[in-house]
Amino acid sequence: MTTRTRVPKLLTPGEVCDLLDIEPRRLRLWREQNTGPVFVRLSHRTIRYPLPDLIDFLNDARRGY
Repeated sequence: MTTRTRVPKLLTPGEVCDLLDIEPRRLRLWREQNTGPVFVRLSHRTIRYPLPDLIDFLNDARRGY
C-alpha cells in the first residue's frame, strides 16, 4: 500500500501580507531577521509560506511567544 504525503497549501508573500494587513517590506524584514513566519525559498525569486506554519506563527504571537 502506498502512503500519500499531504503537501500544505503554500501562500505567496502577497497573500500573507493581505491576510496580516502588513506591507511587503515588513514581511521582507521579518524574513531577513528570522522573526516572521516560516518560509520556503523555491528559487532565488520565489518564496512561499506554508499555511500550517503561518497559523502556528499567529498562535505564537497571540500567546506572546
